[in-house]
Amino acid sequence: MRVSYRQIYDILLRVLLETGFANDRAELCARLFAETSRDGVYSHGLNRFPRFMATIRNGVVDIHARTCVTQASKLWGLENKIWLKVFRSNRKSGS
Repeated sequence: MRVSYRQIYDILLRVLLETGFANDRAELCARLFAETSRDGVYSHGLNRFPRFMATIRNGVVDIHARTCVTQASKLWGLENKIWLKVFRSNRKSGS
């Protein structure tokens, strides 16, 4: 049976909203899951959705959490920039 992208998106959106997702986040999640299935990345599309919902139910994923920049993440960004400079320098010198 063939199911359209829109049908998959609408069902995922409904489930996410019923779970308590904010509208904008539910739309984004539904789109990402539906698109990855549509694009053939089945391991991160519909096949992953039941496990994603299980992680919400068992408290591993907090649907209300928001990201924030911390001092540690700023330092990590700086560390990555330094590493990238060294890497590029080594590539230019042939090391």
